[in-house]
Amino acid sequence: MAVGGVRLAVGGVLDWLRLTSVSMTMFAAAALLGWTTPLSELAPALARLMTPLRRLRLPVDEWVATVALSIRCLPLLVEEIRTLLAVRRLRAGRRAPRRRRLAHRLADMTTALPCHLHSATELLCTAIVTCLRRAAEMTDAITARGGFGAVSHQPASPRRVDAAALAVLAGVLATGFMI
Repeated sequence: MAVGGVRLAVGGVLDWLRLTSVSMTMFAAAALLGWTTPLSELAPALARLMTPLRRLRLPVDEWVATVALSIRCLPLLVEEIRTLLAVRRLRAGRRAPRRRRLAHRLADMTTALPCHLHSATELLCTAIVTCLRRAAEMTDAITARGGFGAVSHQPASPRRVDAAALAVLAGVLATGFMI
């Protein structure tokens, strides 16, 4: 079947549905974990959840340390993006908007679209370079301190709120499958 010049197949739609359902499940699990676990206890909770994977000799400690560092660095990333956007605004200068007809503005937008894409690409590349620089600095600092060490030695166990959240999630999923 072709829709708007794009060929659709049943297998492709099923793959899309499968990917969407797995993505939504992962998002729900992440939201549940974030809702029930304080930020300081996230690494120990992840280490406890991933304990069965240790039997398969998977690098659980490294994964937990990576997640903990990623969460810790999110505010730094947001601040870097804000700084880059502020520099971009300063370089562009402040132009007073002129009042023009809608047709002229639409024509300008269609001709300026490649320019906006170039600008967004430039911003993204700059952000990636900045993040890589920060990551290299953090790697040097971690290496100087002796490596990852033990990120998750605090004992973490499920609490009542965890059981309640799990029960609510199971009820929602059961209701969703019933409908």
